[in-house]
Amino acid sequence: MAIIDRKGALHGRVSNIVYRTYRGQQIAQIKPARVRQTIDTKEAGLEFGLCSSTAKVFRHAFGYAYKAYDGGMINRLTGKVRKAVSACESKERGERDIHDADLNCLKDFQFNANSPLESALTIRPELQFTGENQIKIYLPAIKQSDIKGIKAGRFVLRLMAISFNFKRDVYSYNSYRDIVIDNRHSWQGGEILMDEDFADGRLVLLSMSVHAYNSDGFGGLDCINSINWDPAAIIGAWHAKGELDEPNAKVGNDNGLVTSTGSYEGNKSLIAIAKLREKAPVKNPREAKSTTPQPPANNAMAFKPPTGDVKF
Repeated sequence: MAIIDRKGALHGRVSNIVYRTYRGQQIAQIKPARVRQTIDTKEAGLEFGLCSSTAKVFRHAFGYAYKAYDGGMINRLTGKVRKAVSACESKERGERDIHDADLNCLKDFQFNANSPLESALTIRPELQFTGENQIKIYLPAIKQSDIKGIKAGRFVLRLMAISFNFKRDVYSYNSYRDIVIDNRHSWQGGEILMDEDFADGRLVLLSMSVHAYNSDGFGGLDCINSINWDPAAIIGAWHAKGELDEPNAKVGNDNGLVTSTGSYEGNKSLIAIAKLREKAPVKNPREAKSTTPQPPANNAMAFKPPTGDVKF
């Protein structure tokens, strides 16, 4: 039923037409018909949820790499994760997650599109992930004039490697390096080795970020990064060799275990897809060979990341 207000405008529904007022204008819309979702549509929605949840964990974990991000970063990162997972050729939807993904899709992701890392820093690192689950970085010489886009008294170039196990809902700050660049300090060039225990089978991501500082007038320093200048990017992504820990394995240690943030729902999405397929009739061989995924784990940050496994 529609009603007429004091200004003569209709509000409400008559049959399948909905009347409303928007910015002083009368609008009539046909009420959309109810769409019955297919199994494929529901599965696609659940996998999108898995990817969105994965991207949220990445954003939380790399909070030390950036101070401000552009307005589209959340959607851009979710899109990159979705592309990476969808590119998996060895497993089908409902059986795959970020551990099965094509990680090339994540490389060079910019946390702030307003100041891409390659625009702020003129040098380019060379990366190698070794067979011993180590990261070797060759970083050319850097001086203060090599950092563009902002004037500051001091810069800190940060390299940070984080390993993820989404089967157990944990990640770990395995290694980081802070390089100070100012009028008294420069980087002469050379190799940096990150070999701090990347566990077998984990997803390893490496970020590089630049942080600008000026004196606060009291002997300290203020970070002046902002939404207009905050270069930070994922520059490396690898699957560590070996097998992932079992979901019921012990998590972290007394100093490193952090209470779950409840931010990852991917394992629940995989289980939901499996249940959909159990109830649906088998229509083709592709659906017939799907397998039930592992259940989720039961196990319920001044800059220095926590040690051990962080629960998410």
